Amino acid sequence: MPSNLVKKKAAKKKEAAKARQRPQKEHEENGDAVTEPQVAEEKNEEANGREVTEVDLLTKELEGFEMKKTAARAVTGILASHPNSTDVHIINLSLTFHGQELLSDTKLELNSGCHYGLIGLNGIGKSMLLSAIGKRKVPIPEMMTSTI
Repeated sequence: MPSNLVKKKAAKKKEAAKARQRPQKEHEENGDAVTEPQVAEEKNEEANGREVTEVDLLTKELEGFEMKKTAARAVTGILASHPNSTDVHIINLSLTFHGQELLSDTKLELNSGCHYGLIGLNGIGKSMLLSAIGKRKVPIPEMMTSTI
């Protein structure tokens, strides 16, 4: 059986949830004070009526940043292995980010069933290579799935 304190907290949560769901007009008609978070939430509504939370806004910002990063990346390479092979052999792999060559005419071999680790200094292109593989910018066979 819940204590009185737990019941009071649950009641406050319900009241707060109801207050967030009420439109600003109801607050104005009732003469209630409108708090800043309520105004901010109501201003962030999309045309379809769905509320845009801070998480949604940050997600959109990160997606935009990722798109800019993707646009600044250039990857070239030639798939040297058979398209139906479970091993991946790429020759002449080059990776450029904002005009700086991170990899140049490199040979990449990934054999089926092996685990790999990348070691190197900061800014050398480890994450950029994995990101390029994950976004399929590197020519890997279509049947392959990347679990990065």
